[in-house]
Amino acid sequence: MTTHEHKIGYLNGARFKRALIAGAKRVIARHDHLNKINVFPVSDSDTGTNISITLSAGLRSVALEQDETVPNILVAFADGTLESARGNSGTIFAQLFQGISDAGATYEEISTVQFIEMFRAGAAHAYKAVANPVEGTVLTVLNDVANYLGELAEVPEDFALLFELFIKKANESLQETPEKLKMLKKFGVVDAGAQALVDFFEGIGEFIHHGDIKGLQQEITAIIESEFENLHADTSAGDGSIEEYNYRFCTECVIVGEDIDQEKLKAQVKDLGDSLVVAGGKRKTKIHMHVNVPSQLFSMCRQYGKLLNEKADDMFHQVQDSHSKHSDVAIITDSSIDLPRELLDQLNIHIIPIRIHIGDEAYIDGISITPDEFYALVQKEGVIPKTAHPTYRDFKAKYQFLASHYKSLISIHISKTMSNTLNAADLVKRDMAKTKIAVLDSGSTSIAMGLVVQYAAELANAGVVHDEICRRIEDIKTKTKFYALLRSLDYAVKGGRVPKTVKTVADLFGIMPILQVNHVDKPKIVGAIRNKNKAVEKFAKKIRGEIKSNKRYRVTISHCLCEEDAQQLLDLLIAGLTNIESSVVMPCGVTIGAHSGPGTLGIALQEFEKI
Repeated sequence: MTTHEHKIGYLNGARFKRALIAGAKRVIARHDHLNKINVFPVSDSDTGTNISITLSAGLRSVALEQDETVPNILVAFADGTLESARGNSGTIFAQLFQGISDAGATYEEISTVQFIEMFRAGAAHAYKAVANPVEGTVLTVLNDVANYLGELAEVPEDFALLFELFIKKANESLQETPEKLKMLKKFGVVDAGAQALVDFFEGIGEFIHHGDIKGLQQEITAIIESEFENLHADTSAGDGSIEEYNYRFCTECVIVGEDIDQEKLKAQVKDLGDSLVVAGGKRKTKIHMHVNVPSQLFSMCRQYGKLLNEKADDMFHQVQDSHSKHSDVAIITDSSIDLPRELLDQLNIHIIPIRIHIGDEAYIDGISITPDEFYALVQKEGVIPKTAHPTYRDFKAKYQFLASHYKSLISIHISKTMSNTLNAADLVKRDMAKTKIAVLDSGSTSIAMGLVVQYAAELANAGVVHDEICRRIEDIKTKTKFYALLRSLDYAVKGGRVPKTVKTVADLFGIMPILQVNHVDKPKIVGAIRNKNKAVEKFAKKIRGEIKSNKRYRVTISHCLCEEDAQQLLDLLIAGLTNIESSVVMPCGVTIGAHSGPGTLGIALQEFEKI
C-alpha cells in the first residue's frame, strides 16, 4: 500500500464528519468482542455495549447536523456522546471528544499539525476527567499516542500517512496493557476500552484507504436501526467472583447548571466510591462513579444543577449474569415490586426502575431516592409526586444485556389496569423478535407482585422450562390477593387514583377505605373502617376471614412509615394459625407510596404451592 495515492492535506467539516462515522461504525461492529474481553474495572461484559451506545448517540447527532463546519460537527459529536455516555470507558470517550471539540472550535479546516494539537488536548482532557487514573487502560494508550505525536521530528502533511503512524503506535501501546494491569494479564486480554479506541481509529484509517462515501451513509442508517440486538457472547474473560469489588452500582448522571465547579464536585464525592470520571464543561457535566448508595451521589450532584439521564446498574448482578452458573430463564420485573432486597439478590431477579417526579425533579425509584427521603421531600415541597413507567430504551437496554446471557426472558409487571408499563415492554418484545421473551401481567403490584415474581424466580432457579413457568404464573396470580388500608386519601385523590367525592365522604364520616387489587379488575373499595383507634385490629380481622384452614399461605405486610402498626397487623393476622408457610414485614416502596401516602398498610396473601 502506498500513501501518496491518498493525499489528504486537510480535514474540513464534511471530511471530519465522515471520519467520525467510520470510526464509530467500526467500534459498534466490534462491540461483542469488546464485551468478551471486558475484565476491568469490573468483569461485567458490557464495555462494548456501553461504548457503542455512547458513540451511537454522537453518531446520530453528527449524522443529523446539516451545517458541516468543523466546529458544528465537533460540537454535535461531543454533545451527543456526553449526554448518552455509558460506563467508565464511554464517559472517557465522551471527554476525549469534548477536549478535541474545544481545541478545534475556531478551525475552518484542519491540517495534520492542528489535528495532533487537537488530539493531544483531547487526551489531556480525558486524563484529567478521571479522579484516579490507572495505567494499562485506555488512558495509557491515549497518553502514549499523544506523547508520540508530540515528539514527531517531522509531521507528515498527508492524513493517510499520519493515521498509519497513529494506529501503529496505538496498537503497540495496546499490546503492552496486560503488562501494566495485573487483571488483564491474569485473563490474557488487553484492555477493552483501549481496544475500542484502537478500533475507532482503525475504522477511520480503513475508510481513508478503501471507504465508499455513499455506502457509509447507508451503513450508518442500518446501524442506528439495529440498536445492537445480537449480543450473544458465548464466552467472556473474567469470572463470577465479586469479592474483589468494593462497590455495587455503576452510577451515572448528567448535571445541567450555570457554572459547575468540577474540581469542587470531585472533591465532594470522591469518598463515596471509585472509578470516578467527571466529563463535560461548566454548563453540562457528566459524572460516572461506582458506589454503594447511588442516592448519596445523586443528592450531592443536585447541589450543582438539574439532573438528567440518571442510571445505576447493579454490577454484582451483571458479573454473576456474565460469568456465574444461573438458570436458563431470566426473571425481570419493575420497581413497583415490593420484595426484600435479600430475596431479590438470592433469586437473581432483575429490576427495571420506574421514575418518580416531584416538582421539576425526577428520581429513580429505589436508586436515587429512598422511601424516607421521598416522604421527607414530598412534605418539604408540598406537592404530590407523579410516577412514569420505564421507557422503551430502559426495557431494551435490560433485555439486550440479559439476552446475551440467558436462553429466554420472562418479564412480569404491574397490572395493566394501573400502568402502561406492559405496553412499553411489549413494544421491545416485538422489536426483539429473535429473542424468546414473555411479557406477563402480574395482575397486581407491590407486595402481591413480589410474591408472584418470587414464585417465578424460584421456578426458574429450579430448572423449570420457560413455557411451564409462564403457565404456572397465570395460575398463581389467581391465588394471590392484595389488600390495602388507606388512612388518608390525600395522595390517592391528588394522584388521580380516587375521585375527590370519595375523599369528601370518607373525611365526613371518618372512614378509612380498604382497597383490593386483583388480577382482573381495577383497584376497588371492598370495605371500610371507621374507628381509627381500632383500625389495625379490624383490618386484621377482615383479612383473616380470607384465610382457609385447608390451604397454606405466604404472607407479606407492607407499610408506609408505620412499622409498628405493620408488625401488630402481622401478629394479629397469623396468631394461632399453623398454615402460614412464611411471613414478612417490609416498607412500602416509593412507587406505591406515591399514590397511597404515609400510614398505609398492605397485606398480600398467596396460596403456597411447592416448586
